Amino acid sequence: MKKRLSASLLHLMISFFIGAGAAALVFFVWYPGQFRDFSGGTDLFLLIVSVDIVSGPVLTFAVFNLKKPQKELFYDLTFVAIFQFCTLFYGLHIVFEARPVAMVFEVDRFRVISANEVLKAELPLAPDAYKKLPLTGPWLLGASMPTVGADQLDAIQSALEKGFDIAQRPKFWRPYESFTEEALARSKPVNRLLEKNPRWRSQILEALASKGFVNAESVSFLPLVARGEWLAFLDQNGRPFLFIEFDGAM
Repeated sequence: MKKRLSASLLHLMISFFIGAGAAALVFFVWYPGQFRDFSGGTDLFLLIVSVDIVSGPVLTFAVFNLKKPQKELFYDLTFVAIFQFCTLFYGLHIVFEARPVAMVFEVDRFRVISANEVLKAELPLAPDAYKKLPLTGPWLLGASMPTVGADQLDAIQSALEKGFDIAQRPKFWRPYESFTEEALARSKPVNRLLEKNPRWRSQILEALASKGFVNAESVSFLPLVARGEWLAFLDQNGRPFLFIEFDGAM
């Protein structure tokens, strides 16, 4: 029993270090910063990795027995290692497919788009810089609204029949720099938010101050469509610099 427990604990330690490496990949590359909250990356990763880290050592504890023939024990432990590797690989694949690839300004809001939400058939029609989905964190983009009759009809049909909105379609993606004036025009002043939601006042002002914005009059905001209800705060140049989860009325 003591040998079995020691083997299981050693396996647990090795699994922990592998899990730490996987966490670095997920949280610093695929889901950087607050995108782990926007896309539910933390909960998804912890669920998958915790099951994987526990299952391996438990199986090792179950099969480890020095009384077995050496060849049989080797095969048993090899099976456990392969099983754990496959489950971890599959779990990371799920996390990878759900990773955020773009934050898109769409009409009057921002929207976080995951890889599995993109209409991938249109990637060849995207601008050159966006033909391949990013591997090292999401892009900040704008969605160009169709103005030609055929494009408008196509956009409506795609949304109604296939469930793909403009922000999910690469053919409409453009650099966000082209949309900063429109984003500012669509945004609302923070003072209005503070007046309507006084209970959030201190939290919002503290968050703004932490980013160097002591004067809230130079800041505006737009809704952010992600997991939960969020607000994206824009500086005077129209770039989002702060995101706060928010359940109040705007």
